[in-house]
Amino acid sequence: MWQMGYQKPRIDHVKNIQQSCQFNCVSGGGSYDEVGNGIKVGDWIEINENYQSITYVGEYKNGLKFGKWETKNQGLLIPQFLCISGGGSYDESSNGIKIGNWIDIDVKSCFFQQIIYQGEYRNGKKIGLWDTWQQKEGKNNQNKKIGGGSYDEDGNEFKIGKWTDFEYEQRQEKIIILNGIYENGNKIGRWNIFFEGSEIGGGFYDQEGDGIKIGKWIDLDERFYQEKQITHIGKYIQGRKAGQWDIYWNWNENEKIGGGVYDEEGNGFKVGMWIDLDEDFNYWKQKILNGKYIMGKKVGSWQEMYLNNKKNKNLRIRDYEN
Repeated sequence: MWQMGYQKPRIDHVKNIQQSCQFNCVSGGGSYDEVGNGIKVGDWIEINENYQSITYVGEYKNGLKFGKWETKNQGLLIPQFLCISGGGSYDESSNGIKIGNWIDIDVKSCFFQQIIYQGEYRNGKKIGLWDTWQQKEGKNNQNKKIGGGSYDEDGNEFKIGKWTDFEYEQRQEKIIILNGIYENGNKIGRWNIFFEGSEIGGGFYDQEGDGIKIGKWIDLDERFYQEKQITHIGKYIQGRKAGQWDIYWNWNENEKIGGGVYDEEGNGFKVGMWIDLDEDFNYWKQKILNGKYIMGKKVGSWQEMYLNNKKNKNLRIRDYEN
């Protein structure tokens, strides 16, 4: 018998996770074969190596999972709050393949709100309708359906038809909802982007099913989150940005704060004068950069500025090679 354990913090003050932490033990383990082949056999409790509050409970046969398995996320909250669980069955032929109805837990989602996926596996592949649920941990655990759609019935795991997708960021605890249509696993036609219940972006993908953005788009910044609600507005030509693109700061009534021009040949190069955002731009650090691009590279002197103009006296000039 092998045993494993993890000391997890239990939050007594949810508003300040740095205060008054106690610890509960998450433990697991099981048996290996007696022959010395290192093969797992019999009942096991396994701990996710990256997200140690998540455990998997079930049985091994000849080193492969089979039969009923349960997934639990014990979270960080106090014991009387309900745990979040999922799971399903592996085939009885000991191939380690998921079959039938499953509830999969998104191990990357945060401790206080969990994302789960519910649907059917056939020979280890998702088929048919799958729903996405947001489950918040607490005294009044509530499930809220936030998305989902259908996979093809042939076992290719292609998304087809109308879908509501989401993008999740644990560190910032944000959920972005995307709504549109798939064809053979690629996005086509109009897609809309939502944040905190409001539509904030979107545009069109080509109808040929290549997943290429075309025409006017409102993109979210690559590092978009609550304190950096930045969008970029412009046009795509065959999946590449071209012409004028503007940068908007959605925190203050969608204020235009920057932008510039991409080359019209569709290479995606920034050209001419630009107002860029500092890499760490957010609500607390509203710094922008003003200067020139040639073929996508910064050249000459670039000036640092703050949007509120109150701290601009001591800002420096950045020089780039021509």
